[in-house]
Amino acid sequence: MARTANPYLFANTMKPMNFRSLLIACLCAFPAMMVGAATPGASAPAEASSIVAVSQQAAVNPAQLDAATAKAIKAFPQNVGITYVYRGLPIPARLKWESGNGRYSLTIGAALFGRTRAFSSEGRIGKNGLEPEHFTDTRDGKLENEAVFDWSSHQLTLHDGDKTSVNELHAGDQDLFSAAFQFALQGVHSRNFTFSMISGRKVYKNVAFAVIEEKTWRLSGQPVDVVLLRGTFEDRVFDFWLAPQWSNLPVRMVLNMGKDAPLDLWATQIDIDGTAVLQPPTADPGSRPKSSGN
Repeated sequence: MARTANPYLFANTMKPMNFRSLLIACLCAFPAMMVGAATPGASAPAEASSIVAVSQQAAVNPAQLDAATAKAIKAFPQNVGITYVYRGLPIPARLKWESGNGRYSLTIGAALFGRTRAFSSEGRIGKNGLEPEHFTDTRDGKLENEAVFDWSSHQLTLHDGDKTSVNELHAGDQDLFSAAFQFALQGVHSRNFTFSMISGRKVYKNVAFAVIEEKTWRLSGQPVDVVLLRGTFEDRVFDFWLAPQWSNLPVRMVLNMGKDAPLDLWATQIDIDGTAVLQPPTADPGSRPKSSGN
């Protein structure tokens, strides 16, 4: 049974189809959100980015950070690798987080039958936590769309195919995957649980997040306490299940984007700064985690 949420817990410490068709549908239906690209400071390939100048800004001076943020950054892992499966199916999606010198890179991608889908977020770590500068969505190595964050002018530019739009950018705004790591990094120190979430196609304005519940799951045979943060925008729902014992890393992410098929990712393997804290299950790798008491 779910327990009453304790916010201090995560203070940083269809129609039937055959299996092959289902796998193809899952990969092709990934919303424009899953992340995969460059390491901090690295330039993107020419075809994968039409604007790179913003992502080449200088590193953050630690002296500019407030004490709480600086402490959180120092304690947070610099290198994280997470392997997820999509809705319990054996379609691995691999996430990589790297940080250093006031910058971060967050990538995730999947491949199936020669087709690939990859997404990336990179930017700075500043006084408001993560400050994305560039978000990309690529399919089979070709850029589908991107978001460019210009914090100096508070301007957000979206490039979706031959369409370009310019929007206002506010402190704390995140892309669809940096949001999970913003919560992981700041925990309850975050002063803003309402912010816009951004893909390369759309701005989901003022998504209001709240701590919903706590549960204990069994992941690969070990008990793991998790905290659910849920954000809503009209009929869209964004769920991040964070594990306080592992620096609040997201062990499950559910992004329901309305017309797109929901993206539901479950962690099966986690490595933190070179140490494996979660190993893949030895049997029934497609099974989902279970909540204790249910």
